[in-house]
Amino acid sequence: MQTSIVYSRKLTKPTDTGVTQNFQGVRLDLEVTASSLIDKCPFIFQRMMSGPGITEFNDYFYSVASVSQMEDLLIDNPGVDEVFYRSSKVNLVFATQEEAAKADQDIASAIAQLCIQNDISLQMNPTTVVGYPADAALIYYGTSEVSTLTGTDITSLLNSPSVPLPITAPYTANPLLLEYLYIAWPAAMGEATFTINGAPVTMVKSTQSLINSYGLAMDYLVYHSPTVYTDSVSHTLVATPVA
Repeated sequence: MQTSIVYSRKLTKPTDTGVTQNFQGVRLDLEVTASSLIDKCPFIFQRMMSGPGITEFNDYFYSVASVSQMEDLLIDNPGVDEVFYRSSKVNLVFATQEEAAKADQDIASAIAQLCIQNDISLQMNPTTVVGYPADAALIYYGTSEVSTLTGTDITSLLNSPSVPLPITAPYTANPLLLEYLYIAWPAAMGEATFTINGAPVTMVKSTQSLINSYGLAMDYLVYHSPTVYTDSVSHTLVATPVA
């Protein structure tokens, strides 16, 4: 397993910036939802006092953390005599959608670099960068007559946003065909054991590099059922993380 940071991204119109009413800008909300080999707080904030009282301050987004900052800075509040801290989420407001998109891209690049550097610090081989928005790390599932699918075949299956294991996926096999049940997810999510319709099943596993919607190559674990299904009854597959 390599370092991974998965985060959600949302672009909205800010209803009130606190400064200007009816501000026609764009709000960018990012929140880390999952990670491996590193904690979920890569966003650095700087706390600036705005008055004489200890509760009078403003917090400003500063940068994405480095590996050393991930180790040194506290989470959610700065330490004594410190002004910087880390958080799992950041909310930014921009004048234009182009500025928001540029900031989104810069943050994604910085997070990918953090993943690489963390792998290096752990003396792992950083062959795959796993730093991406959640909508770029999809789970694919569906049926096929063949026991070996290409990357294009896999990404053409049904999909849903990645969520931590366990996963439950529904299938309906074609009654006129002999079809395998498939499921694939980012390798960073780890391996699993399976049941189909409540019965334990040893799925056939392979690893493939798939190109996500952001043009990044990601390693995927691809599983298919050891036997084919021919009836039109719905089948339920449950994947449980390996302990």
